Amino acid sequence: HETNDYYFFSFDIPGVKKEDLQIEINDNTLHIAGEKRNDYEDLKKEGKHFHEKYYGQFSRAFSLPTAVKEEGIETNFKNGVLELLIPKQKSSLGKKIPITDQPKGKLFSKLTKKAS
Repeated sequence: HETNDYYFFSFDIPGVKKEDLQIEINDNTLHIAGEKRNDYEDLKKEGKHFHEKYYGQFSRAFSLPTAVKEEGIETNFKNGVLELLIPKQKSSLGKKIPITDQPKGKLFSKLTKKAS
């Protein structure tokens, strides 16, 4: 989700522990990596050989189209859902430029002066 002021990400990652997650931002790219550990080794001892639960490492990368305020990033991890709130830099929010009919400086006149 994106607004004028921030990006909001939500990831469903059930079974992954907070300490098994890494979040980084480098060059306007958000990197999420983690690992869901296999805790089913004891099943083999009980004679069970089959289970259909995913485990292993994962990673995702997302390009952010504008610069962000890294110091303002907020996270929330609860019940297998990781949420990130990433504020945008003020400079990346854009600025409206007023349209005038009278240039203020001499440079504009020099650049647009018609050859006589």
